[in-house]
Amino acid sequence: MRPKYVIIGLISLAVIASLLNYWMEKRYQHTMLYKTQWILQKEKQQYDYVVLGASHSYVGFDIG
Repeated sequence: MRPKYVIIGLISLAVIASLLNYWMEKRYQHTMLYKTQWILQKEKQQYDYVVLGASHSYVGFDIG
């Protein structure tokens, strides 16, 4: 009877570990995707400031 319980315990441990790994990987991917979108938005914002600043300074306005 004992080896049966050991095998069941190992299988359940492997299932729990794989589910935890899957969950953590999904969470990490979601976090990285969020950070990537945030960085892209910040870069676009900087680009908009640069373009607007350049066009305004070319026209003669100060964006301030």
